[in-house]
Amino acid sequence: MSFRQKKAEVLRRKRYGSFLAANEALLERSGVPPSVTENERWWLYFLGHGCSHASFDPRVFSLEQMSDDEYRAFVEVLDAYFAAGFEFYHSLALLPSDREALEEKFGA
Repeated sequence: MSFRQKKAEVLRRKRYGSFLAANEALLERSGVPPSVTENERWWLYFLGHGCSHASFDPRVFSLEQMSDDEYRAFVEVLDAYFAAGFEFYHSLALLPSDREALEEKFGA
């Protein structure tokens, strides 16, 4: 059983890496620094809280630092993330209208 969990984790990391590669330009437009996307755990923390954690990167980055164009690109990144089959959950970091639109499209 331990082997299967490790294999599943490896596959998940590869899938996440593929998502990052496929959306590299969009992520760059969003202004999200590589430290946030370095691993999926840090990425999920950012999605849930709207900022990076100081233990991941001492230069804490937050959605509040984004321009309007960067924020719109970030919402596109989330759309692509959930469209790629990653589990949908509510990101409290988003504006209510964006949360609702993503929930309508990907929520259960």
